[in-house]
Amino acid sequence: MTWRNRAACRPNANGFNPLVHEPNVIVAEAFFEPASDHAREMAKRLCRRCPVTSVCLEEALDAGLDYGIWGGLEEQDRRRLKRRGAVRG
Repeated sequence: MTWRNRAACRPNANGFNPLVHEPNVIVAEAFFEPASDHAREMAKRLCRRCPVTSVCLEEALDAGLDYGIWGGLEEQDRRRLKRRGAVRG
């Protein structure tokens, strides 16, 4: 089992996320194409409840993922971390 199987953002077999009770927010879009500040904040709230946030963030930083919300951080937040030297790489 990978960390992704334990991620709070993962959908169930029907493509829905049982932790998200907001019918106007599609989880994948909230993380990668947020149409609103509300969707973006919903994604970050979900990250705060996630048991694998640190692993998710580490993968995003190691892989140089520049798009989307990973480990609760947006692109500019991850760039700031790297500039400060807070992460290896």
